[in-house]
Amino acid sequence: AVCGSEKTILFNALEDPPSRIYSVGASGAIITKTPDETEYMCCFAAGSNLLTVIDVDEQLAVASQQMTTKLNFWRCLPPEAHGSDVTFMLVTPAGGFHWMPLEKDSRPRRMWKRSAELQDKRIISYEEGGNNGFSDRQSRSTIALVLTTPKSTLKEDNKLEAWCLLLGS
Repeated sequence: AVCGSEKTILFNALEDPPSRIYSVGASGAIITKTPDETEYMCCFAAGSNLLTVIDVDEQLAVASQQMTTKLNFWRCLPPEAHGSDVTFMLVTPAGGFHWMPLEKDSRPRRMWKRSAELQDKRIISYEEGGNNGFSDRQSRSTIALVLTTPKSTLKEDNKLEAWCLLLGS
């Protein structure tokens, strides 16, 4: 996504046309589809610290979340990771939170606490996997893989680290 104060452009080389323009100002945007092909765009406005989820077909805001702390990293998790629910991973200085904006109680839920070892790390990638043994809508991931680098900008400090975290801890 290419975002600006007045519009957001989403690019997908596999679609025709490969880009779509939305009149939504944002600092960042992520697009996701549900198994029934409903498309949602989550936009983050850094100035107001607000996440907004928009139903792309209806051009309607369906959920929002006011962040009370800094958002360090965010991404949409694949539908199969959480029982086909639209789920965003929000990483803050306090830890990693699942936000399921289409649920009745859509408050972010902490999945892991950010330990002292992760406090001075910049998260550059996040994946979830494992399985709790259930299928369909009750299926949930049990483990996360987090790739980090030091927050330092010194070239000699740029080491990539991988962390495995148990979800729910």
